Amino acid sequence: MARNKYPEETVEKILTAARRLFLEKGYEHTTIQDIVDQLDGLTKGAIGVVFTRLLP
Repeated sequence: MARNKYPEETVEKILTAARRLFLEKGYEHTTIQDIVDQLDGLTKGAIGVVFTRLLP
């Protein structure tokens, strides 16, 4: 997958999918795979990369 020019859009897509699933299934019953399944073409590894870069 090519590098995303707009990582903030990727973060927003991930957070939107996660929020929706948390409301539907509950936080404790939502997995990373559930979130990935809602995002076209994104992998679990990509989510890890996106959020590790946000850490100080």
